[in-house]
Amino acid sequence: MSNLQLRLTEETDLDYVLDAENDGENRQYIIPWSREQHLQAIRDNNIAHLIVWSETRVGYVILAGLLDTNQSVEFRRIVITDKGKGYGKQTVEIVKKLAFETYNDHRLWLDVKAQNHRAQAIYKAAGFAIEGTLRECLKSDNGYESLVIMSILQREYRNLSPIVIRQATLEDLSTVLDILLEAILWLEQKDMAFLNKDEISLDLIRPDVEAGLFYIAFYEGVAAGVLRFQTEDLVFWDDIPQEYSAFIQRLAVRRSFAGGKVSSALMQWAVEKSRELGKSYLRLDCAADRSRLRAVYENFGFQYHSDKLVEPYFVARYEYKL
Repeated sequence: MSNLQLRLTEETDLDYVLDAENDGENRQYIIPWSREQHLQAIRDNNIAHLIVWSETRVGYVILAGLLDTNQSVEFRRIVITDKGKGYGKQTVEIVKKLAFETYNDHRLWLDVKAQNHRAQAIYKAAGFAIEGTLRECLKSDNGYESLVIMSILQREYRNLSPIVIRQATLEDLSTVLDILLEAILWLEQKDMAFLNKDEISLDLIRPDVEAGLFYIAFYEGVAAGVLRFQTEDLVFWDDIPQEYSAFIQRLAVRRSFAGGKVSSALMQWAVEKSRELGKSYLRLDCAADRSRLRAVYENFGFQYHSDKLVEPYFVARYEYKL
């Protein structure tokens, strides 16, 4: 991990800040400010205007409401210019620490455009909860846009146990199997079976575990979910060049950890792992008739690619552009 830190924004940083937020990739998710608005924010004791620094400038953040008597601080803006290196996720963790340990605030909140599923997934994995949606409250060139309100409280921050994800070993073989079988049984009970128990056994998953393909998510030290991460899929994705993609399969979470936090953490880990490997896409597939699961992937940021029939399965294929 890089030696990432925050420092106060200076007037000499404003050209960088303005260029960053007017970049086409960033501008679609924020409401750009003028130089004068940024200058006023730098001078305002109620606002923390901060540069994200790692040997050079890699982004900036703005916090507002530092003097709020309710101890509720707004995480008003985050813009990362050096993308694909995990700086956004790291910066969110630093901001949480600043809000709750330095400022001793009670609540840290933010709004994010409803279509920015990638950012929402990062915030969810960091412990933020969705409070509600301000429907069509912004008028833009594309029409009216909605804002999702998210927050995290200090007690949640204090009690938030990080989800640890590590590669499974042969000692974890039975754990991986148990989590997969639990998911299969639950799907069967809901008449949504995709795999069957005959396709999952110690002998069948042992080669994948030995090859280092399975990863386990631990929540408070308890194995909560698994996924298989690979750089080749010649079964469901045999019609695309393999070298540009990584693939998720067998993503499963214990029912006692259902709710999205573990699955989001696993998917976010897979995104970062794929970027580390220099891939352009992270891809997955699921049963085409599982609308709720497809919504989970879409809300995370996966885009529908196509349907494919691989006997006896009819799947919907999704991709996440890195």
